[in-house]
Amino acid sequence: METLLVFSLTLTLNGAQVGATSYWESIDRCRYFARRLENQRAERNVKQPNNTGYIATCTPVVIDKRKDTYWR
Repeated sequence: METLLVFSLTLTLNGAQVGATSYWESIDRCRYFARRLENQRAERNVKQPNNTGYIATCTPVVIDKRKDTYWR
């Protein structure tokens, strides 16, 4: 098994994970997409400030390089 440390981008809606987790080789790329998702949430909730909506996070994880797909 060939392992690799990557960052998982996870989208959470009201405390529950939604969608598939994506893996990123670079923390900078992962945080870029997490910020883009967070900015979408802020723009949509201008009229509803109490709506927490969803949260995007990047977490370091170890994956099997041969089995799991990751983005550069």
